[in-house]
Amino acid sequence: MTARTGGISGLVAGVVVGGVVLAPVLGRGYALSYDMVFVPRPPITAAVLGTDGSVPRAVPTDLVVALLSRLLPGALVQQALLLAVFVLAGWGVARLLPGRIAGAAGALAYLWNPYVDERLVLGHWSFLVGYALLPWVAGAALAVRRGGRLPPLLLWLGAAALAGSTSALLATGLALAVLGVRPWRRAAGVLGYAVAVNAPWLLPALARPGGTPADPAGVRAFAARADSPLGVLGSLATLGGSWNPAVWPTERGYLVLVLAALAAAAAALALGLRPLLTHPVPARAGGAEPPDPGNGGGAPGRLARAAVTSGDRAGTARTGIRGLIGAAVLGFGLAAAGALAPTRPVIRAIVLHVPGGGLVRDGQKFLAPAALLLALAAGHAVARLAASRRTLAYAVLLGVLPVLTLPSLAAGAGGRLAGVRYPASWPALRAAVAASPPGDVAVFPWVLYRRFGWNGDRVLLDPLPRLLPRRVVLNDDLPLSTATVRGEDRRAAAITAGLARGDGPVPLLRAAGIRYAVVHRTQPGAGAVEAALAGLPVRFRSDDLLLVEIPGQLAAAPPTHPLLGLGLGVAALALAGAAGAAGAGPSGVRWHRLLRSPAPSGTDRSS
Repeated sequence: MTARTGGISGLVAGVVVGGVVLAPVLGRGYALSYDMVFVPRPPITAAVLGTDGSVPRAVPTDLVVALLSRLLPGALVQQALLLAVFVLAGWGVARLLPGRIAGAAGALAYLWNPYVDERLVLGHWSFLVGYALLPWVAGAALAVRRGGRLPPLLLWLGAAALAGSTSALLATGLALAVLGVRPWRRAAGVLGYAVAVNAPWLLPALARPGGTPADPAGVRAFAARADSPLGVLGSLATLGGSWNPAVWPTERGYLVLVLAALAAAAAALALGLRPLLTHPVPARAGGAEPPDPGNGGGAPGRLARAAVTSGDRAGTARTGIRGLIGAAVLGFGLAAAGALAPTRPVIRAIVLHVPGGGLVRDGQKFLAPAALLLALAAGHAVARLAASRRTLAYAVLLGVLPVLTLPSLAAGAGGRLAGVRYPASWPALRAAVAASPPGDVAVFPWVLYRRFGWNGDRVLLDPLPRLLPRRVVLNDDLPLSTATVRGEDRRAAAITAGLARGDGPVPLLRAAGIRYAVVHRTQPGAGAVEAALAGLPVRFRSDDLLLVEIPGQLAAAPPTHPLLGLGLGVAALALAGAAGAAGAGPSGVRWHRLLRSPAPSGTDRSS
């Protein structure tokens, strides 16, 4: 059974599940929730390029979106990316499973779970793109273990790099776990390539003045939490446990549903783990097959060599699956570490003292390899049960349990996502800013997240930094139920401290080198800000937005760092090199053989 057979069922499952989940969004506008912020035709600013000195969290994903938005409307770009998450994830998992039944069951398990639900509502769309790429990375790494070529794996790692830092970290870790460390030159080459394609965010992060500060309060604030009656570990074992209670699905509070989800996970591992280890991954699951080592000797000789090669490939596939299991166990441990008292100091030390260590604060993200392992085991388990009429009903039940235990994921995560349109005043404000003399912009009231009536009062990260063609400063402190996590912007911190002392916004903005202030006039506290800014030159005014200019001598704004854009060039060269190697091959004949090794005489390869 080839990967194509199961892959079709996964492709169909991805399209269907994506359509069901995104039904309130597709064709209806922008889905704006927490960190998921898309705007019409986003400008390419220094923040997008990672040259403005800010923490490069959205590098290079914002650049990818900005470029795509020059080809398609912004809402269509977002809808296409969200739908691609489901299609790529389902398709990629199913290609690693034998047959349509296993492929469909595995795809459904990977797509329909609390992990996807909570991350989707949190707005972590770029991370979900990386989640969707993990099966493809695993498949390409398994293909390399079977003797296939390396460039397809490198291209998938490059795609994961475009999805952001955490996605790239997970993809690289999974690839190395499946490949193994021997031969060490191959592992070192993969790691070096991963560093190169992640240069767009690595260089700005490492060269940022003052480093990348991390508030130790964030370790506990972003640690996994018990979103179910099963506690933290039980919640993680059922692929839940997000740090934000506001995004927990309602079903996570019902003990019977969570126990059913736990039982399904246990049954999948009990019934599917052994077949996953003993059954070779379907041919062509991750890329090209290796060439037949035989160049002659007649059909019997080719058949004998093919039998030996088949056994070798099965053994290397099993070793690769063991690497996947190890990555899943390690990911589960990282997910739980920040939430458990004995291991929390370790995470705290990493966050505070290791460059880039802040990536491990939100530990639940690292459940992604465990979700992939569970999906593959579920696919094998359902196929095993479906092979007998006596257990067919159990196969159906195990296959559909993800939906039965989490029905609210449908229809926009239970209505928490919906398509909306920006008011006409927003693009008008952007035009007014673009027509004004150069200068940075501050946004008031002085908070990070907002609720707009036109967005159904959903919590949303302020969209203006992505909409306005200027450097935008706003309060990047994050108030949570357990603590307030300090931000990283020094100018924002100075303004926050000044406002806390009772200073007026105008002198604070002058001291920070900020020329303009925007006020969201419908937000709580806007009246007091407008009063403090009264009498200043008005550049734009509408019912919901106000733009004023700060006159007088301003302090110098922090400089940009154009050399950091070198990271984009390094990544582009690395991607182009991998693409060229994948497309050209050592020669036309050998490349054809890598794609499809010759079959022994009389063998039908049409399947």
